[in-house]
Amino acid sequence: MKVIIKAEYARLIQPFISTEATRYYLTGFFVERDPVKGVRIVATDGNRLAVFHDADGLCLAGQGAIIALPKEAVRLCKPGRSWEPQVRHVEIDLAADTATIHVGDPREGATPVGTFNKVLVDGSFPDYRRVIPDLPLPGSRQCRPVIQSYRTSYLADFAKVADGRNASIRVLAHEPAGPAIVFVGGRADFFGVVMPYRDEQRDRFPEWWTRKPKILGLPAPNTVVQASAA
Repeated sequence: MKVIIKAEYARLIQPFISTEATRYYLTGFFVERDPVKGVRIVATDGNRLAVFHDADGLCLAGQGAIIALPKEAVRLCKPGRSWEPQVRHVEIDLAADTATIHVGDPREGATPVGTFNKVLVDGSFPDYRRVIPDLPLPGSRQCRPVIQSYRTSYLADFAKVADGRNASIRVLAHEPAGPAIVFVGGRADFFGVVMPYRDEQRDRFPEWWTRKPKILGLPAPNTVVQASAA
């Protein structure tokens, strides 16, 4: 019984994993079979959700598996050199409860660079599909902008998914105070969900920009003053 995914996904999903010990079932990423091809890699901390699709991944665990990699294993998930010819993979042996990082695909012969014990998290991953909002159809009455605030640290973590690419982040929501879908430019294998942040809602210019002068004789804001000829 094994799980095999590209190491890139195991590395990029780390910021979205919960660090709360009381929610131990969220302290790892979840791997399950995709209904059509490959596997899905999912993680959430309750405020954000990340979903990757590894079209070549393998998951022989019927109900999926929750995996928590130590920091050293995550470090090995990144190629040693940018020009490394083979893609690194993570192989999880469900029976032995181990994770091995390979240079190359272990199904085709690969070089192991590290093996780590006790990586499986015992528990049931929640039904993450319930928090994914439906997107409105383009042109429908529901497809209109919604003003919401988001934590900059959350958006920064989504930017990390671009993995060095100079990509854009698109946040789509159509319900006030509801979850929003996040897309990262250039990554058709990813989408995320982020909850809005309830802070000071500002949707107008600050007072110092729009105030009127109080002293007679002063020009109004943004007025060009013509100098008179001597």
